[in-house]
Amino acid sequence: MEKQTNGKLVSIIIPVYNSADTIGKCIESCQQQTYKHIEIVVIDDGSNDESGGICDQFADDKRLKIIHQTNMGRTEARWKGVEIAAGEWITFVDSDDTLLPFAIEKMAERADESCDIVFSNGQSIMLKPQESMDIGDFRHLTVLARGTTGVPWGSLYRKAIVNRYQFDIARDIYVGEDYIFWLRLIFNTEKNINIVMENLYNKGIDHTSSTFVWTLDYAYRLNQLRMQAIPVHDL
Repeated sequence: MEKQTNGKLVSIIIPVYNSADTIGKCIESCQQQTYKHIEIVVIDDGSNDESGGICDQFADDKRLKIIHQTNMGRTEARWKGVEIAAGEWITFVDSDDTLLPFAIEKMAERADESCDIVFSNGQSIMLKPQESMDIGDFRHLTVLARGTTGVPWGSLYRKAIVNRYQFDIARDIYVGEDYIFWLRLIFNTEKNINIVMENLYNKGIDHTSSTFVWTLDYAYRLNQLRMQAIPVHDL
């Protein structure tokens, strides 16, 4: 019998744009989770390749919500997914990535009233195994951008702490915007962070950052967003 930890609905949000070569495997990895109390929210963000049609091929799975919208950018697509999500807990998966089969189960095991965030891949920020971390210590590591604290994927969030402000980022900021999301999020909870030491997420090739060219103006704007996200009393 499959373990259904807490029985809480977990919403998996997948923003999709021109990912025809990977989105099928991405959705399949979510369908194959050992934790079955899930919904999969797929936001096709105005793809002009075959991505939308591939998503629609999974429509027979009643756990899927498939939304097609005009292109708004990845950040807005994620926010649309949050708005639609019915789960008490949410997680994000990029369309060129996959989850290990037990990923949601492992994170759901740690999702309780003591926390608002379950952070997986804990070994990326610490040397010794631990099951939780003081919120102040975790904020410090996030401000320093330690490990995978700067990406939305691979962790579980209580939907109640996720809000519009965290996604209110200019569309032309599309590299480093994930880190701004994390900074804004981490200061919206006072609960300690529960941790899964394992890496539960298979990261695909990031085509965006590999072709991005940094400029002084872009770096300045991103740093302004970073500083604005950190309350003065926590500096």
